[in-house]
Amino acid sequence: MKQTSLRVVIALIALVIVASAILCLRTAWAQQPADLKIVDLKGHSVLHIETGGSVFDSSDQKVAVINDQEGSLTLLKDDQKIIFTDDPAIQRDQDRYRVKLGGGVTFEVKPNGDVLFNGELYWRVSGYARTEVQRNRFIAALVIIPVLKPKED
Repeated sequence: MKQTSLRVVIALIALVIVASAILCLRTAWAQQPADLKIVDLKGHSVLHIETGGSVFDSSDQKVAVINDQEGSLTLLKDDQKIIFTDDPAIQRDQDRYRVKLGGGVTFEVKPNGDVLFNGELYWRVSGYARTEVQRNRFIAALVIIPVLKPKED
């Protein structure tokens, strides 16, 4: 009788462990951010960030890598590392962002995805999800954009 009870307890523990592992994996998979894309007013790509954190410019050249755990990005051009979490130049109010650059230049991003450059509509954001990882990647995108040369028409 003891051996049967022990087997039942072991089976229940194993079942709970497997169920917990499945639930954790499913939750982690559901929270994975999708690609984030920033496009100009004509719909041409300005920048996109893949799920893995690689950042590509309009010519699909990899320009940076984001480290989500550290809250930083590394520009591949000069191996410059930029910490973007808690940067005082980035103001965030809910899903509205404002980035102040030198010389009075500002980027403002509205909740609908419109990106204003010095108050004028300049770009649009798509693929923005409201997860913490995606918010951090979005802030990274705002930090990277000024480094990129604007695409000439």
